[in-house]
Amino acid sequence: MRRQVENVEVYTSPRMDCYRYALLPIMKHYNRKIDPLYLQTYTTLDYDHHTNHLIASTENVFDLSMYMQDIGLTITYAAPAGRDNILSLIRRTIDNQDLVVCMIDVFYYSGFPGTYHKNHTGHAFPVFGYDDTKEQFEIIDNNYIESFARCKRQISYEDLVNGVTSVLDKLPDASPVHIISETHDSTCSVKKYVSLYSAFIHDSRFLLCLQNFKSFCNYFRLSINSPDKMLQESDRYYIQLNQFINSRILEYYSFSSLFQSVSALQSADEQIIELANLVRAIFYKTAYAKEYRLHSCEKCASYLEQLYILEQQHLQALMDCVTVQNIKQEDDYE
Repeated sequence: MRRQVENVEVYTSPRMDCYRYALLPIMKHYNRKIDPLYLQTYTTLDYDHHTNHLIASTENVFDLSMYMQDIGLTITYAAPAGRDNILSLIRRTIDNQDLVVCMIDVFYYSGFPGTYHKNHTGHAFPVFGYDDTKEQFEIIDNNYIESFARCKRQISYEDLVNGVTSVLDKLPDASPVHIISETHDSTCSVKKYVSLYSAFIHDSRFLLCLQNFKSFCNYFRLSINSPDKMLQESDRYYIQLNQFINSRILEYYSFSSLFQSVSALQSADEQIIELANLVRAIFYKTAYAKEYRLHSCEKCASYLEQLYILEQQHLQALMDCVTVQNIKQEDDYE
């Protein structure tokens, strides 16, 4: 038997975490507003004084389930154990014309050659169909072989079952299968989520994060004369910078659809992205080419100090932008 939910299409947006990315085609399928989803998290650079680790600290601004409820969609969290239970739950959901988001361990995902049987990490994607003859599910995910572009593709029953089972083995309290169903009309107010975001970023802890990042800049400058330390830590720094840059890119592209005046914020984001990319490139070269160059590390220390100043300017621009008075008309939102 072969079944699928119709009118589920690829939806591209600036890069975000894979779970929210998985929700986008589902929300478009149900013709729901997606813009408030961009306000669900905030990321800033932080520093752990105990471990001396740079951290791209991401916090939830509001509960995702509350937002889904506001737009008339309900998430039912499930933890089916065993091949038969996993397959039957997903197929039954598709038969009911509801949609699924699955979280898997990519160690078992043959469609992602870079991690298949190499690395254990979590990943999520929407499932909108199945084919019992070919024993595969229809999903929307990146094309990991050719371009990394979002596309409709397939995952075998075996890969999905093994990936879900691995999540349950490693996280016994997890619910890796999420059933998304339409329950009522949307009552979502964009103003509500802008207000939540505005209150969130005005919290004094972000000023503390900035001070922590300044402390990291000082620590890094004192560490650049140690080749071993630079070679050892650059991989971790690179990963955190990557996450931070993605968050600023998302902000740059998405906030223009939410707010009337965004030029000051976008200008700050542009400068931060450009400078952070230079820092990331140095960390990448140091970590993966195993090349320590004192001159490059000295430049990196200066870039980080400039980044700290830009982040101060960014926080002020963000506070000025994210206000109820600055939002677009409700009808302008997707």
